[in-house]
Formats: sequence, structure tokens, C-alpha cells
Amino acid sequence: MSRAKRSSLCGWRGPILAAALAVGAPSGLYAQEGACPSPAPDLSGERGRGLRLVVAVDAETAGIFRTQGAGVILGWSEGPDPTILIVTARHVVFQGAEAPTPRRARVRFAQDCTNPVPAEVCSSAVELDVALLCVDMREVPGDFPPELDRLGRLSIDAEVYPVGCPNGLSRCWSVGPPDYVSRESEGDIRFNSFQVAAGNSGGPLFNDRWEVVGLVWFRGDGWASAIPIELARETVCAQAIPGRGSCQGVPTLRRASVPRAPYRWSVGAAWVSGGSLPADRSPSSLRVQLAYQLSDHLEIHGGFMRLQPDNLTVDAGLLGVGSVWKTGRLLLNPFVEGAYARLEGLYDSGGFLAGGGYQPVLTSFAGRGPGLGVGLSAQVQLIRHVNLEALLGHWRFLLPSELPENTGDMDLSPKFDGLVWSIGLRTGW
Repeated sequence: MSRAKRSSLCGWRGPILAAALAVGAPSGLYAQEGACPSPAPDLSGERGRGLRLVVAVDAETAGIFRTQGAGVILGWSEGPDPTILIVTARHVVFQGAEAPTPRRARVRFAQDCTNPVPAEVCSSAVELDVALLCVDMREVPGDFPPELDRLGRLSIDAEVYPVGCPNGLSRCWSVGPPDYVSRESEGDIRFNSFQVAAGNSGGPLFNDRWEVVGLVWFRGDGWASAIPIELARETVCAQAIPGRGSCQGVPTLRRASVPRAPYRWSVGAAWVSGGSLPADRSPSSLRVQLAYQLSDHLEIHGGFMRLQPDNLTVDAGLLGVGSVWKTGRLLLNPFVEGAYARLEGLYDSGGFLAGGGYQPVLTSFAGRGPGLGVGLSAQVQLIRHVNLEALLGHWRFLLPSELPENTGDMDLSPKFDGLVWSIGLRTGW
């Protein structure tokens, strides 16, 4: 993303931040001095792997270092000196919203909070309120690097967890109850929160898989804002780091899995049952679908479906639109779709009585005609990027009217009109 585009998206932050600084409202100012958390944060499991990316950021005021906010480990620079790269909010390490000179800073790592490590402000962006801190990797306590590929996406109403140093060092790395996203745009994530406080600025906003989705920078009355992590990463890594190379060790954004999205693309394949199948016919009915999600609750899709009920084979191209509703690991998708199909098979064109029974005259037919379907699919996440999908719907396919209708006694007709269900797998990216 170009600098000009970032400015157009986020240039409004400057005056808002300046006003907030004037009244002492921003989340990163005036945090109190204190001891490290006791007990130490639990760094095991999924949550622990996320918390290992969080650092406390101390900045100097009147000759005294105080914990002013937090930061997120992005990666490392592979220049002449091995350097850890940490992104934080600019106002955490600068005295004012647009101050030209940063304060002296140091950071504390989750694995050893008691030993602060000097940090240098390597780059910053006033319009986005982000700064990049550089730390000598040789000074870092304990093992490094942590699991860095933990950047993700989120959706409206998703559970999120702001982590930082609310009201002082003693509460760094603490985790409260989940907050919920109320609005998301390319340049801002707004979430309902009463727990973001002084010291959260620059800290990460995690999704429910403990992937970083944002960088907390501002709090309001019952809500807070975060900068999307991909935008913050692109901004601070767009500039060369003097004497330290570039952000070569910073991972790219990892897409969240379906249905914990918004995912943009997904593809699925399923076995389909439509009508009864004769004993000598294999159940080769199938459905393949490619979907694109336009917004949190709207998707479009296209695909192919084959049905083989009784006397028919229906090969249909599909184009549809649906509504998407997600909660946790469950996704519901009511949809409607149009189709254009090739139908071929046999119908009874009029039989006769012989030998005490009715003998049909079976006539073959083939042709193309329109179709319409409505249905509901449900997805449950099995593992990351793999969902089990079940579908139930009603489809109607008709051949052109010039073909004769069934005139015999057997219930065979050159059309399909009935329920269809399917079960299959879906993946997304």
C-alpha cells in the first residue's frame, strides 16, 4: 500500500489523537510505575504462544523510565547487526502526537520481565500513529524467536482480546474477558471494550485463535480502536532501517480459516443425493462450488452439480448468492441460485397392456433448460482450513416446453423437481 493511500485512510488520526492527548484520554499515557506481574504470565498453549509476542514498552519522562504502553514483536532484521523488530503506537515513545524527537525507550519481554532491554526508534509514521523499535537480539533474555507467524484476520462480532499493560507494569500480559468487534474498515478496527486503559496503547488485539489482528491505539467511552496489523506492518516496514537492513524476517499475513473469517475465497466438494438410485447405478452425484465473500453477511458462488435420480442425469452449471452467519466454529449459509442444465434420460411416451401388465414405451430424451434452487448449508470446523459441510435444498430443472410430457402410467418425466441433500468438505483462504 502506498504512503499516499495510507495517508488518505488514516490522516484523520492526527487531530483526533492531538485532542485526546490534551485531555489525557489516550490509552498509552500516564501509566504508573510498578513491579512485574506476579505470578508470571503463563506462556504455554495457544494463548501463551500469542503472549510471547507482547512486550512492555518503557519510555523516559523527566529522567525516569515508566511503562507507557506495549508493543508486538514483528520479526527480525538480517542486516549487519541481528535486530528484533517491534511495532508500537508512536505516542508511546514520543512526547506528543507530532513530536519530532522520540524519548529514550526500553522493552521488557514476557519470558523475563525484570530485565529491560534498550530499544531504539528506527522509524515512525505520524499519520498512522505507529513506530518501529529496534532491539539488539543479543540482549534478549531466554530463547528467541517465538512463533512469529501469528498474524490473522477477524470478522464483525468476533471475539477479540486486547493485551498490553493496563494501568501499569504489574498488569502486563493480563487477559480479561473477550471484547467484540463492532466495525472494521481498511484503516481501523473498532471494538466494544471497558478494559482498555492507560498502558494498552501499542499492544496487540488478538482474535480467538490468539493471532494478532490489530494494534491498540485509542480508547473512547466503552469502545476502543486498533490499527489493522497488516497496515501497521506495511507502514513501518516500508522504510529502510539505517544500518540494519530491512524487515526480512517479518512474516506476511496469515489468512484465518473458514468459517472464522472474513475469508474471501472458499472451495468445496460434496457427494449429493437426489431421488432414489437404481441398484445398477453408482451414486456418482456430486457438487463442486467456488465462493467469494463480499462482506460479513453476503457471498456469491458458482459451481457445478450432477444429479442422477431415477431416470435422469442432470449436469448443471450454478450461479448463486447467499447470506453468511458465523458464530464460533459454526457457519450457516442460506442461499438461492440459478442454473442452466443439460438433462438426459428416459420417459414413458405411452405404453400398452400385455401379458396382464402394463408395458411402458421408454423414449430417450436430451436437452438443455433452466433451473432454480434454494437451500441452506451448515459448516462446522474440523481442523484449521477444513470444514465439514452439510446442505439441504430444493431444485427444479425443466427442459424446453416443446418436449412431450410423460403420457404413460410410469412416473417418469423429462424434468427434476425435488429435494437434494449433500455432505462434503470445504476449505478457504
